[in-house]
Amino acid sequence: MTKKEERVQELEGLVRYHADLYFNQSKPEISDAEYDSLVDELKNLDPTNPVLQESGAVPSYGRETKHNAIMGSLDKAYSLTEIDKWYNNYAIKSECFIVTPKIDGLAIRLNYRSGKLIEAATRGNHYVGMDVTDNVRAIKSIPRYIPTLAAYPDVEIRGEIYMLKSVFQSILDAGVIERANPRNTASGFIMAKDPKDTASYQLDFLVYDVIVASQEFETEKDKRAWMTTNLAGFDLVEAQAVFPKDFQPLANAWEVRRLKLDYEIDGLVLSLNSTADQDEAGWNGKYPRGKLAYKFKPEQKTTRVLQIDWQVGRTGRLTPMARLEPVLISGSTVSNITLHNYKRVMELGVEEGDDVLVGKSGDVIPCVYSVVKKWNKKG
Repeated sequence: MTKKEERVQELEGLVRYHADLYFNQSKPEISDAEYDSLVDELKNLDPTNPVLQESGAVPSYGRETKHNAIMGSLDKAYSLTEIDKWYNNYAIKSECFIVTPKIDGLAIRLNYRSGKLIEAATRGNHYVGMDVTDNVRAIKSIPRYIPTLAAYPDVEIRGEIYMLKSVFQSILDAGVIERANPRNTASGFIMAKDPKDTASYQLDFLVYDVIVASQEFETEKDKRAWMTTNLAGFDLVEAQAVFPKDFQPLANAWEVRRLKLDYEIDGLVLSLNSTADQDEAGWNGKYPRGKLAYKFKPEQKTTRVLQIDWQVGRTGRLTPMARLEPVLISGSTVSNITLHNYKRVMELGVEEGDDVLVGKSGDVIPCVYSVVKKWNKKG
């Protein structure tokens, strides 16, 4: 086996392992940026690798349910050059594209029949998800019946279940959880075995798409107008029509605005305005080519580790803590960061006196990404 083949095999295991932790267990061990780098490396080494079409296994607990239409993921872009290339490749009738914030939550589909909620499911592996209908019915922000949909036999609403940062902070302050972030906390509650647990904490829902069996939309603008008229009781994700030349100022504005929002976003979603263009573009495995995710770069800074000590958690478990020279990241001063466990300390190779690269996972929870300079013991 060549070194390249060995690395591909290693990356397959890593991507599957961390995808399962993120999508199914809500217990990620690495940041989104680190996960994306593993996926990108695998994509570069083996572009047709089947693992790239996966998104974590369907949870082994709960009832599985098949999606009527694939619930895809979005391919990512990090630069204007990539966005221009995407638009020039696939825009024929689209004079613009529609931009919405990319909510960092849990993707859910809601199926309404004649206005009544009959099923709710997670994305799962894009084709089969987990039935969470009972739990979703326990969420106050999701109506069980929508009068304006009574005339429609089948409507599928897609969106993100999320937790407000302020709600998450109140739960953190109450000692209900020791560490997590709003996305993973919301995911844990929505997949709880008892709906009463889901109902115990405030979860919200933002709609980003709809599929109507008896309705065809020529443009995303048309679809948006239908959603505004018919989805009373739901919050719709903000949307704006943008020409490619105007995208950068808009993205810059969202970069600033995201710090003031009471919910997490990790980028922007771009959709070709023409649905005919989207259909013509087709799919690349689980990725619809007519849509794209522009990812924000997480703010990262370098600081020094002053001390590493062990903290006893509420459950009695020992957790290593890095005490840092205070550093301002994403609007708040960070001086203490959990290193999670001894294994993570060894993987990082971090010691007292080292300079480390730090940031905020999901722009909320501080984390150490890597050691950038080792402490010179002789100096």
